[in-house]
Amino acid sequence: ILVLSITLLSALKQLDLLLGKTCRKLPLEDYVHLLSLVSDSLSDLKRMPPSQLLHLVHLAALLLHEHPSHSLMHIQKFATSCINVFTEHCVFVDGPLKLRLQVLEMVAQHCSDQQAALRSLDTAGIWLLLSKFLAPSQVHDEDTETTIFLKIIAILSSLIRLRRDLVAHALPHLGMILRQLLLCTRGCRPHLGAKQTVMVMNTQPRWISASQPLGAQEAKVLGRLLESLNTKTTVRFLGSSMPEMQKAESLAKPFSKHAAYVLKAYIEAMNDPLCILPLDVRKELQPGIFALCGMVSEYSRDSLMISALDAGGKATLKSLWKEYEKQRYVGRG
Repeated sequence: ILVLSITLLSALKQLDLLLGKTCRKLPLEDYVHLLSLVSDSLSDLKRMPPSQLLHLVHLAALLLHEHPSHSLMHIQKFATSCINVFTEHCVFVDGPLKLRLQVLEMVAQHCSDQQAALRSLDTAGIWLLLSKFLAPSQVHDEDTETTIFLKIIAILSSLIRLRRDLVAHALPHLGMILRQLLLCTRGCRPHLGAKQTVMVMNTQPRWISASQPLGAQEAKVLGRLLESLNTKTTVRFLGSSMPEMQKAESLAKPFSKHAAYVLKAYIEAMNDPLCILPLDVRKELQPGIFALCGMVSEYSRDSLMISALDAGGKATLKSLWKEYEKQRYVGRG
């Protein structure tokens, strides 16, 4: 069976290479017609079972990546259409696991490889799609699928690094997604009763299992994503031959207005009486959490302390800030 699976996977890769080569050589009119057929088929869910949708999404990703010259406008329209279909139909978020993974893989590939083609219409749909993947669910997969978590972070990382201009206009959405990601790192406390476990899991997305919480490796990737908000980048626009003339900037200053509420999610995760945030998870998150602390103004921190936290939350924030200040001044005379 293993040999057969490897052989089949190799054959599929060869087929992809052949299709990609063919697509690049297609006359533009034929390529556009093919995009239209795939787009219409994705929308026609009554005639398309989930098993076929998986292959159709894979084909859509290939068409976005492998295209003839002078097809930018058509790529943009097709990408926007696909993202809208994904957000409008729950099967792409709640359907078979392989289909969900293929949807996220397609979006992640488009954000990393075709970032210059992204438009505000696309990012609006992407925020909505990611929010749906992170939304609480009363139904959960048998096993935790960490790949979904990692794909979501890959998408966000590409947007932050490569299209800061688009992200800067949607910072509240970014903040909400980061809050949801931080809350995903919670695990159920050992020996919880059935009802209490259900209460906790009803606040977690479908792809997280009660018996398999996210671990230190996932926390490390999330911590790096939070740190990347401080990274200065330039945006490479279409037709721009001199990106070096742009001023390199980060999202830290504009995001400072939203950082306190992301920090609040971490404090909530720490203080949830039914949940646990293991030491190794906290350790891997720490650099990213400290990055958020560095963005939060004194006014925002004091407002968070006074009006948004209970006694336990205030104690946690005081302790966190003490650790942040300690590492901040290490090595300074």
